[in-house]
Amino acid sequence: MNASSAPDIALAIPHSYKITNQTGGGIAIIYKSSINVTTSTEDTPLAAEHMHFQIHTDPRTTLSGTLVYRPPGPRAPFSESITDFITPHALASPDYILLGDLNFHLEKNNDTNTATLLENLANLILKQLVNTPTHTAGHTLDPIFSASNHVAFNYSSEIHWTDHRCVHFTFRCKTHHLRTQLISCRPWNKISTEQLLSTLNHNQPAITPDANNAALCLTQWITNCADNLAPLRNLPRQTNRKPPWFTDDLNETKKTYRTLEKTWRKDHTAENMLALKTATRKHHQLIRSTKRASFKERLDKNTHNSKELFNIVKELSNPNASSNTFTPSQDLCNSLATFFHRKITDLHDSFGPQIPPTTTELTAPTITLNAWTPIGAEETRTTMNTIHSSAPSDPCPHHIFNKADAIIAPYLQSIINRSLATATFPKSWKHAEVNALLKKPTADPNDLKNLRPISLLPFPAKNPDGQR
Repeated sequence: MNASSAPDIALAIPHSYKITNQTGGGIAIIYKSSINVTTSTEDTPLAAEHMHFQIHTDPRTTLSGTLVYRPPGPRAPFSESITDFITPHALASPDYILLGDLNFHLEKNNDTNTATLLENLANLILKQLVNTPTHTAGHTLDPIFSASNHVAFNYSSEIHWTDHRCVHFTFRCKTHHLRTQLISCRPWNKISTEQLLSTLNHNQPAITPDANNAALCLTQWITNCADNLAPLRNLPRQTNRKPPWFTDDLNETKKTYRTLEKTWRKDHTAENMLALKTATRKHHQLIRSTKRASFKERLDKNTHNSKELFNIVKELSNPNASSNTFTPSQDLCNSLATFFHRKITDLHDSFGPQIPPTTTELTAPTITLNAWTPIGAEETRTTMNTIHSSAPSDPCPHHIFNKADAIIAPYLQSIINRSLATATFPKSWKHAEVNALLKKPTADPNDLKNLRPISLLPFPAKNPDGQR
């Protein structure tokens, strides 16, 4: 079987396709040149010709399998030894397939050798997917065994030059692209505290009596210092989206069984094979338990979130489509919530009348705030060190903001006190609300005049009795 020495094989290879085969054997793989395919064989007492292959559709998606041709003859040795032969390969890849011409009448479940073969492969969770005859005599001789949800049998078609039928199947898998994004960042880790304080002291703005101008000057001051010390730069970053349930423990067990697989491939000893089986089984068990715990936690956190519950149910019922972004309509979510609420209500009613819980009416507050008093420098610093938002210092992160609290606090204190005294909020700090109103199709100019102040900082206050 060589494309240059066998004219029939050369004619069977379409343009831009290649052939890989074992020398002197009767099996081969013909594949498109743009696809990366690797093959290998190994010494085995298995009375059949075989070829292990890996089809790499992209750097992170691989279809692994074994192509087997068993010549007619005694079937018992093959059905008993096939499990030990393919176990390491089947456990190493969730998308593993076993296919070829086994010369077993797989439709005869009452045959002893066929039953033994199917039982041994079922122990590896490999299911026979071909459910139609693949031979002119009406027998199923050319199976596809796989445990993957991404492999599906399509149909079999007749070929005039052979007594076997052509078996068509599909391998569908999500393609994992390593996406490169440009992220904007500032190299703050290269800036010392002394440089930061020196730059802020050198370019201090004047404190203006108007709160709006003072807030604008404060933001511009911090922005200019940030641009001088740590200018923005765009850096490429490869994003690799792992499942939300993928933990560090799973990563470690995966590394372990991958290492053991490489070790077994070098010496093929029974001891290393046993270690590989144990490590792979442990990894798969950890996957199941981790996914179960992750979904349980998501369900517990979203008991009253109908949209998230709908997405979880959709993801569990159709794992292959879980990657598709889908936002259900509110009516659909309400229908789902109503369905479960009705089921739970029926269960409660079946237990008999329920005693309503005792409720306590809410009382009106006895203390109201009707006056503000100016805050001091120490209160301003305490507030700056407790907030978790970088506003109004968007140009720099929060930990940098706190390093310069001795310099920035007086300006922030002045803005807060002037804002409290005039009952106005700086316009430059509520740009998000203004932009939201401007984007409305029917924006009312009065909405912009009557904006309610939004608080970025928890302003301290005193009531008439002097209590905080």
